[in-house]
This record gives sequence, structure tokens and C-alpha cells, in this order.
Amino acid sequence: MLERAIILGAGDEEVYHNLGTIYLRSQNVDKAIRAYQKAIRINNEYADPHLGLASAFFQQGKLQESLKEINKTLQIDPQYASAYYQLGRIYGEMGMKKKSVSALKEYSKHEPSGPFAKNAEELIKQLESQ
Repeated sequence: MLERAIILGAGDEEVYHNLGTIYLRSQNVDKAIRAYQKAIRINNEYADPHLGLASAFFQQGKLQESLKEINKTLQIDPQYASAYYQLGRIYGEMGMKKKSVSALKEYSKHEPSGPFAKNAEELIKQLESQ
């Protein structure tokens, strides 16, 4: 069924974004990266695959590449709350505590009850106590 959707929607960035998300969730990071990159080639101003690509690079430990994609995500959509959460995680891994806390607080401001709210709160407490 998924292969048929790809054939029918070969020029549709959402199809490739969704495919990337499926690959990422199944820990097939390399295929996820290729799918997100196809979505971006179709529409570079679609924020979702940039966020997905940032997540994939983050999982591979490619923090600079992840940061680049998060910045592109936020350039396209400055209100994209999940991007701030991911930005906070990236900065945290880079040892940039103040920037990490700032990004996580920005996420919490946009989505105080969002899917990552509890994690963001815990990360902020952990970073501020160090």
C-alpha cells in the first residue's frame, strides 16, 4: 500500500515526509534521511521534512547538520513549537546549556501541554541544576 502511495504521489512532498517518518520510527535512519531529502527537493519551504531530517541527523550524532535543519525549520515557521524542543536537545548535546534552556522554555511557551512538555520541564531543571 505504501509503495502504491509513493507511485501515485511521486511529486508530493507529504508522501516523502510521511515515508521518512515511518522509516525514522522504525530506526531506518538512512532511508529516513533520503525520504526527507526528497520531500525537501520537491518543496524546500515545507517545514516538516526539515524537522524530520534534523531528528534523523540528531539520532546519528550529526549535531551541526541537525542544527542547520532546525534553523531552516524555524526560518520557515518561527512558531513551530516542536522545532524549539529539538533545538533545545541539540544545544544540550552540544554543551550549550543557556541556549538549550532558552529553546526549551520557548517550546514550553508555545505548547505548555504539548507532547514534549514534561520532557522539556525535566531537561530545563536538569540543565539549570548543573
